[in-house]
Amino acid sequence: MRTRELVLGVMLITSATLQAQDWNTYGNTITSVNQYLGADASSNQELRFTTFANYAHEWRLNNIQRMRLNANPAAVTINGYGGVARDGFLLLSGQPDAFTNVNSKAPFTRMHLGDPTGSVNPINYAQQFGFRPWQKNGITFTGNSDQGYIGQKLLRAG
Repeated sequence: MRTRELVLGVMLITSATLQAQDWNTYGNTITSVNQYLGADASSNQELRFTTFANYAHEWRLNNIQRMRLNANPAAVTINGYGGVARDGFLLLSGQPDAFTNVNSKAPFTRMHLGDPTGSVNPINYAQQFGFRPWQKNGITFTGNSDQGYIGQKLLRAG
């Protein structure tokens, strides 16, 4: 009985001293070029960006949002086509309004590149006209009130 208690005690102490890599070494403020979020060459852990809730991953530079990877947002209507799912779609844009304007339906496809040139209006940077529901697994380019798509034409089941 004593041996089992000793083994359990040693396991508890050992597990309490093992730690995953500390990603928050510097708190919420990075004050020099030597501080970063990530792993150096001596790391033995994968770099993971994880959320266990239905939240998008957002990337900001100079506190301006530049990229978002959708989780499972509600389906939307794009160019008159209802029920368009955008799960796992990525938007990369220099237009901050693309991430906050409820009239911006971007991203439309697996990868969506939105050009920031022109007015702050989704008609300019996230042109919906021309979108078709089979445009999923590809790249959408929007900007200058125009849209382009390169990718597969996915046919609907049924």
